[in-house]
Amino acid sequence: MSDKDTESADAFWQQARKARLATAGRSNSDSTELVRRRRDGDRAITMPPDQSHPKKGTARFERYVGLDWSGAKDSRPPIRVCTATLDSPPKPEDPPTKRAKNWSPDEVKSWLLHALTPDAPRTICGFDFGFGYPIGSEVAVFHSHSWRDLLTGVRERLKSSGAAKALASDLNDEFCKANGCQGPFFNQSEAPSAHPYRAGGFGYYRLTELFIPEAKSQWYVGPGAQVGQSTITGLSMLACLLEQRDELGLEFVVWPHESQRLPSNGHVLVETYPSLMGRKRKAKNQHAADAKAISAWLKRTDESGELTRYLDLPEVVGKQGLDFEQVRHRVGWEGWIIGV
Repeated sequence: MSDKDTESADAFWQQARKARLATAGRSNSDSTELVRRRRDGDRAITMPPDQSHPKKGTARFERYVGLDWSGAKDSRPPIRVCTATLDSPPKPEDPPTKRAKNWSPDEVKSWLLHALTPDAPRTICGFDFGFGYPIGSEVAVFHSHSWRDLLTGVRERLKSSGAAKALASDLNDEFCKANGCQGPFFNQSEAPSAHPYRAGGFGYYRLTELFIPEAKSQWYVGPGAQVGQSTITGLSMLACLLEQRDELGLEFVVWPHESQRLPSNGHVLVETYPSLMGRKRKAKNQHAADAKAISAWLKRTDESGELTRYLDLPEVVGKQGLDFEQVRHRVGWEGWIIGV
């Protein structure tokens, strides 16, 4: 990619972020400041747990699960699981297969189906993959009319395509034929273009990602961090869990798509971002470190009373200067990263 291409792409994304935030209720000056911070990597806009008024003894959960997901094609990709309880610190969960270090996706699904039964300790489970895509892509890319429809469609398409990267390529091809430009899934080896996002009427980033300087888009498929692949395989796994919930009577909700505040009972699944949760950088095993960081953060914020506030979506988006009623539908499709 040439310097000219890079400068052009940077200029486009800055303008796109301004426009997206303006339509979400931000003033132009606010969006300009956020674009500057997003570009410069200013971490001041990421919000650690507020410890100014800790509320001891107000824990709403009994178990805290951190799950570091992977969209790699391997039969046993680098997936790690870590759990903590009110009485014990985070510890790694070993896969059921002897001598295996990583979990297979099927093993994770089976483990979660047991962990999310009505009689299990109340659990909050944090996953590090995106729970949705930018608003506008539901019809333009996925031909879906609801979030559940998206998950089901991704799961069925993934079965036929065989791998997440192949599915991303298939969706790009379909979008290209319909719109006469490259598709939205972006590989860094290609020069980025604004055309697919303008043609489709959707963004490169979700709203929640605009508040995280280092966040990568759900459209990014490599090289390096396999964000796009993880999102595709993760959504497929969520589709399976939701189908099993309906059939087996499991008791959980996916936040914020199904509940925009903490329910009075039942388990909760949330999207997380380990970098916001004090993960250990350059760890010997980064996947295990990320799963541990998620579990520890969920436990720590629940014990302090802050987790309930992080799960109150109207309050969360209000603190970002947004009008919740204006972004309710958008967040219901895109999702939100807990802790932002």
